[in-house]
Amino acid sequence: MRLAFDEAFDAVLTTHARRGRLDKAIEELAATDPFAAVVGRLRCLRGVSTLTVLGLSVEVGDWQQFTGSTIGSYFGLVPSEDSSGSRRMQGPITKTGNSHARRLLVEAAWHHRRPYRPSRELIRRRDGQPPAVRNRAACGNRRLNHRWDRLDAQGKRPTITAVAVARELAGWCWSQCGGGAPPHARPVGDRRGPAEDQRSRHPAEESGADPDEDLVRQALAAVTVRVEALEAEADQLRQHLQRDEEIRAQGCRAVAQAETERLTALRREALLDAVAHAEARAEIG
Repeated sequence: MRLAFDEAFDAVLTTHARRGRLDKAIEELAATDPFAAVVGRLRCLRGVSTLTVLGLSVEVGDWQQFTGSTIGSYFGLVPSEDSSGSRRMQGPITKTGNSHARRLLVEAAWHHRRPYRPSRELIRRRDGQPPAVRNRAACGNRRLNHRWDRLDAQGKRPTITAVAVARELAGWCWSQCGGGAPPHARPVGDRRGPAEDQRSRHPAEESGADPDEDLVRQALAAVTVRVEALEAEADQLRQHLQRDEEIRAQGCRAVAQAETERLTALRREALLDAVAHAEARAEIG
């Protein structure tokens, strides 16, 4: 049992160390282009850490391909509908799109259940961001908390409320980074249109390169690193499980052998007692 515990404890320590290395690699990747600006903006929202932002950015790619009314349907967070004529019937959420990104948003939505009081970690994450970004994120945090309280007061189940808040959180994420810099955050006199602003944020377009191709390449590289890490972790877990099975099998064999030896000794003692009893009766007779 001690050996099995040591092996299991070593597996836990190894897994924690691997997770720490992966978290460090994710932090380093998030600090580089093209993720740095998006990570800085979205981390101002409650429940959205670096890992969540990078996961959403990798799965979404270009936030500008969506609008505030379509981002929720992309994640499968909108209710299904079976309407005909004047009759409108809504069912469960569609669950279309990327399930990993949807899970990240739902997990982040649970953080908005508590009243909005900026924690030290949230204050640290939003340091260095423009005032417009911080104010927009604060409005979003208050709005999401009020949304949760309102649905909770209506008697909605917490799981349904979390999905509804996650759908609205997706819209706030798009608002934070999908449209680029807010208009009031631009310098005075900057009257560039959306197309010009799009080109100014993608210098690769001016040189003739395709920015979408660079984003896809970065996303594929991040996904490849993630898949390789998961495969390595799965191999380690399989090895530990096989080792545990071998240890349990050895323990069972040892217990069986000890039980056999005990029964053999009992039989020997019983036989000796029977012989002694027979000899005693023979002497008496």
